[in-house]
Amino acid sequence: MDEVNRALDLLCALRFDDGKRWGERAAQFQIRDATTILDPTAPPHVFATRPRGGSKTTDFAGISVAMMLEVLPAGSRVYVIAADLDQGKILLDSVRSFARNTAILHDAFRFTHDRATASRSDSTLQILPCDHEGLWGLRPAFVVVDEIGQWPDTDRSQERFEAVATALPKLPGRMAVITTPSAPGHWAYRLLEYARNDPLWTVHETQGPVPWISQEILESERRRLPSSQFDRLHLGVWTEPEDHLARLEDIHACVDPNLDSRPRPNTEYCIAIDLGLTHDRAVVVVAHGELDPKLGKDAPIRVVVDLLKVWTPEPGKPVQLQEVEDYIAITGRLYPGRVRADFWQAAGMIQRLQRQLGRVQGITPTATTAAQSAANLTILIRSHRLTIPDDEALIGELANVRLRETTTPGAYRIDHQPGQHDDRAIALGIAALDIIEHPPNRGPRIRGLGAFDPSETRSRPARRAGARPFR
Repeated sequence: MDEVNRALDLLCALRFDDGKRWGERAAQFQIRDATTILDPTAPPHVFATRPRGGSKTTDFAGISVAMMLEVLPAGSRVYVIAADLDQGKILLDSVRSFARNTAILHDAFRFTHDRATASRSDSTLQILPCDHEGLWGLRPAFVVVDEIGQWPDTDRSQERFEAVATALPKLPGRMAVITTPSAPGHWAYRLLEYARNDPLWTVHETQGPVPWISQEILESERRRLPSSQFDRLHLGVWTEPEDHLARLEDIHACVDPNLDSRPRPNTEYCIAIDLGLTHDRAVVVVAHGELDPKLGKDAPIRVVVDLLKVWTPEPGKPVQLQEVEDYIAITGRLYPGRVRADFWQAAGMIQRLQRQLGRVQGITPTATTAAQSAANLTILIRSHRLTIPDDEALIGELANVRLRETTTPGAYRIDHQPGQHDDRAIALGIAALDIIEHPPNRGPRIRGLGAFDPSETRSRPARRAGARPFR
């Protein structure tokens, strides 16, 4: 036990940038996890879950330092396997910070972009992404599997974990799996269930909230996040995600029946396009952003939908794209600003509109941009920072579209049930994200002046056919 005590003493002596020692800050669950991992007589594998902000990366950086300097033999190889290299480098940065701030560690390590080498023992800590091709050839003395619940939920990722796990008996080695909980359907949860009942594993499941996050911040996060995400991130609970974009009551709270849609001076608009031809609708959304002048320049941005135009294909009669293009050309002159469209849907249209309007940008949708758009739209609706017209079709679609989790856990995209549509939501998501990324000019809204459709008239407000009466 002497080496365990020395390792714990070293861990407790590590200093942060503010000069405080790790041992001064550590809660009981942090000391428990460290003691289990540093003890070579304990089961060789540890599965530790903590809420977000639970000091996982920092703690396991310190534990790795203590392992390398006090527990493992000279020349040992320590690996941190993360979802990607940047995520893993966060732990390496923590090791570098401890070495810089702790006097007894001065000159104890040499650093490169992806590893730390102990000067005396020549033991190394190396960062590797989970898709690294060389995982099958490792001979680790100690492995930290970082945020496994955030690894892609794919067979390939699971195979890469098995490459690491099956390498441990070669020496033998020890392994710490750390993560914020994800969805129970993720393969990492199946590993957790196995570990709970296997004698070679120790499982420490720390639920939150962690003591250093204030109640005010927690309540803000509770309001901002879907309940499943709040439970995962802050309470440390494995939960299935809700698949609705938003609750109906939140959508209704965003409706302004007296919304004025006429162009206003000194306002920059975004025109977002989602094109369909034979099966999907073509949708154009015109929107702008507003700041509450009472709250100053740091006020949250409100996204206001000015116009929503939909073209619906019929059997044997696809959407006439020239009509859509003409509408955008007229609208773009009345509502000056940025035009956003999927490049692969509308390459020719983008080129022609660019010559007429300028500031027309083709965007190439990716899993990342789809997730950003879905998350942004969800937050705007839940926080009631979206203003939409009293449009039954739009309200119904927003209430029925789903958030589908992508292969990256915690990342969602907008989707629809069979027989339904998500075209309005997609176009609205494109516009809303663009507006949030381009802070607007100030200017109060004008209420009570009706609806306006530039395809019908340029001179005065007009109610579209089928629209509800003014209230």
